[in-house]
Amino acid sequence: MKKLSKLQKILLGAVLALVGIAVFLASSDEVKRRAGIAVMDRIGDAAADRMSGGEDGTTSVAAEFINIPIEVREIGPDIFQATGVGNTHLIVTQSSHILFDTGLSLQVAKQIKAFAQSVPEKPLTHIILSHSHADHIGGVKFWQRPETKIVTHTDFQEEQRYLTELNDYFYGRNRLLFPFMPEEPPTFELLKYGGIRSDVTVNDFETLRLEEGGRVLEIIGTPGAEGADNLVLWMPEEKILFSGDTFG
Repeated sequence: MKKLSKLQKILLGAVLALVGIAVFLASSDEVKRRAGIAVMDRIGDAAADRMSGGEDGTTSVAAEFINIPIEVREIGPDIFQATGVGNTHLIVTQSSHILFDTGLSLQVAKQIKAFAQSVPEKPLTHIILSHSHADHIGGVKFWQRPETKIVTHTDFQEEQRYLTELNDYFYGRNRLLFPFMPEEPPTFELLKYGGIRSDVTVNDFETLRLEEGGRVLEIIGTPGAEGADNLVLWMPEEKILFSGDTFG
């Protein structure tokens, strides 16, 4: 069989993405979600393939970022991390799953698959977001179910609003560092930045205590870091802190 060139692979990925979008528009919410994950898997592969070839002025740093191996490791008792440009953390309780951050949209499909192979399926009750930057919230729309509550800082919506309004400016600037991003900001709902609604919010210096399936989580509003909407997750019994970008 003739080996496909990199350009042919990218074009094939784009065609498959369009097919996935067509299925998405005509299907139920769950089918739409699964179709969206399949589309992102192909787009993510194309981006990684493009970077590995060093094309279009790419840098070694960008290639290293997008080609970080996506692997699941247990960092605590029933607490799992999927690696990537942005790590995603999954906390298993007796009755449910809880996520802290959801990584980059280009890698969400592989992170979801990696978790599915490592962790038994349970309802996803909460997604806790450290702040509104795309490498931390990119996977929300692919993970979220009707019963899932989104937990954010009180200022998350305002931060998301202004980042959305300035997206055309920020996008071009970010793409200088991360050229694996599409050439233009995506407009398709599942792919574009923003549109995440908070169900539960936490103020600066406030602690929200969440008890879920035998586990205790403390969500703390921590100003500073990379934006006004930063929060961290502390698990007092395990003495584990999920810090987002608080320290860098």
